[in-house]
Amino acid sequence: MDFFCLKTIGCLRFAVFSCISIAAAFEDIRTLRVARRPLFILIAFLVFFPDDQWPASCAERAGGGIAALASFGIGRFVSANKLGLADVWMATAIGALGGPAFFAQSALAAIILMLPAKKGCACPFIPALVAGTVLSVFFSPFFGHA
Repeated sequence: MDFFCLKTIGCLRFAVFSCISIAAAFEDIRTLRVARRPLFILIAFLVFFPDDQWPASCAERAGGGIAALASFGIGRFVSANKLGLADVWMATAIGALGGPAFFAQSALAAIILMLPAKKGCACPFIPALVAGTVLSVFFSPFFGHA
């Protein structure tokens, strides 16, 4: 596959992720609740969407999703459920979007974006995750590795 096709596949995966995650971020801001079914569909799409390195890339994206699920699941348990279940599923989708390293970069960006929030604030975390992911896409070789 040529570079243009790889870039197109990366753009398509990112566009689908963006549509669903931005809608979830606005829903989280407005209601502090997020429907999980679209997030499950998004995770499946991101993991299994074929590309030129399909079996290997599928395993890497699944590994990213599992790493995100494990780390945020532990974070949810340790924080006494201050981290919502939808936050865990959105993190899993981010891991499935770009793999473990991309997830780590996005999560770090989200945490940095949340630093100015007041202690004890019931601030929604999904908007920070989505913003951190968008920032990470622009500062990483995401589209070159579609």
